[in-house]
Amino acid sequence: MAVSQKRNKGFKLQMTEGTHARLVALSEALGQSPATVASFAVSEYVAKQTAAGAVAEKAITSMVEHMAPAFAEQLKLMGAE
Repeated sequence: MAVSQKRNKGFKLQMTEGTHARLVALSEALGQSPATVASFAVSEYVAKQTAAGAVAEKAITSMVEHMAPAFAEQLKLMGAE
């Protein structure tokens, strides 16, 4: 079940006239205010970017951990020459 949270932090957002018109049209179609639709859109974007960053960080960490022994061996060989 989703946790209900009250939106209580304001933020001023500038957008093009075209984007504003699409936001208004979408909000009317959804029966929500433009501010509510924009708030949901920003929340979704932040969640996706946060998740993508975590996935990228995990992938990079895994790659480095798997490659470190090979790099260490190559460095040893380079030092032995």
